Order: sequence, then C-alpha cells, then structure tokens
Amino acid sequence: MLLTTRSAGVKQWKRKHSKAYRIALPLLAVIVLVLVLVLVLVLLWKWLFG
Repeated sequence: MLLTTRSAGVKQWKRKHSKAYRIALPLLAVIVLVLVLVLVLVLLWKWLFG
C-alpha cells in the first residue's frame, strides 16, 4: 500500500506511539467519513435544489 521506506517509518512510529496511533486512527476515520458525508449531501442538495 505504502512505499517500503514510508511503511518502515510508519511501523517505527507505531511502536513509539502505539497509544496515540490507536486514538488517531479511529479519529481520522471519523473525520474522513464526515467529510465524505458532507460532500455527498452538498452535491445531492445542489442536484435536487440547484
């Protein structure tokens, strides 16, 4: 998925900040989900009422 040098860096970061990673990952997923949902709703609104 990622480049080998980057994924190695990510693995190292995960080991150093395992707790922060466990918190940041679901938070990031929620933020992305909300952004996608808002984008879809805005596009739908423009399509229906634009």
